[in-house]
Amino acid sequence: MKSSAVYVSRFAAVIAAGVCLCHHEVRADSSTNAPTFGLGEIPLSVFVVANSPKEGRNPFFPQSVVVPPPAAPEKPKEPSLDTSAFVLNGITSPPKRTAMINGRTFEEGEEGEVRLPTGSKTMIRCAEIKSDSAVIIINGQRRELRMRMGI
Repeated sequence: MKSSAVYVSRFAAVIAAGVCLCHHEVRADSSTNAPTFGLGEIPLSVFVVANSPKEGRNPFFPQSVVVPPPAAPEKPKEPSLDTSAFVLNGITSPPKRTAMINGRTFEEGEEGEVRLPTGSKTMIRCAEIKSDSAVIIINGQRRELRMRMGI
């Protein structure tokens, strides 16, 4: 059986350790007036969710299986329009010029649908009308249509 002196010395050591742990400098933080202890800044926890087994595992769901994110679907490219599908049928004379493109009449700056030889429709904008040609904008591309000679 141990002597009471051993118990007293252990008890004194525990009390001394507790006093040392509890005796920190307490000061007020000037920005928040909240008391801060002499421990310094407490770091924030940072978790990075792994995208592959090589990067580690998910700390929140360690037994989960990593599934790669689905690939972004490719944006379908608009087929390039053949400029031969657009025909300048005629131009009227001043004072108010109009151009007939694929059977539809346009003024300068007007936007509208025209029917293509395939039967589909597409939007165009008539940007400019000259004496023998018309400038149209199709899908952001600028094209100049000319009158056919000899007609």
